[in-house]
Amino acid sequence: MRDIISTVESLLNEHEAIRGHMKQVRESVNNLESLPQHILAAKDKRENLKQAIGYLEDGLRTHHRHEDAVMPQLVGELIMQAIRLEHADQLVMFKKISPALNDNNIDHFLSQLVPLKTNIENLCQATSLHSLREDGILHFLRKVP
Repeated sequence: MRDIISTVESLLNEHEAIRGHMKQVRESVNNLESLPQHILAAKDKRENLKQAIGYLEDGLRTHHRHEDAVMPQLVGELIMQAIRLEHADQLVMFKKISPALNDNNIDHFLSQLVPLKTNIENLCQATSLHSLREDGILHFLRKVP
């Protein structure tokens, strides 16, 4: 039982870390709104956003692997299938974001800011809702004697 509690706590801590990554991503997106016309500043802010997205993506992939390893024993296969579907949806959202961040043409990047910000916000909202649903499940498990 102690192992279950420590696993639950570990997963909850990972969710908190992912929320921290999402906060950095949202701050980087907000910084894009204050872009001066100076191309060098735009490139720096794009790199900051790219780094924040990279941290979020790496954190989510690591977290997904951890959940794949430990959650089936905790929640059963049916709930795990639903969790995996949402994990896959999150990864698809990253694929929508990557081309704009990796485009070396800064003018093209700047022209794509509105859809990029929308895609990033959609990813953050979906990930936030997903982690809250998982938190609810984990909090139930925490109460099991």
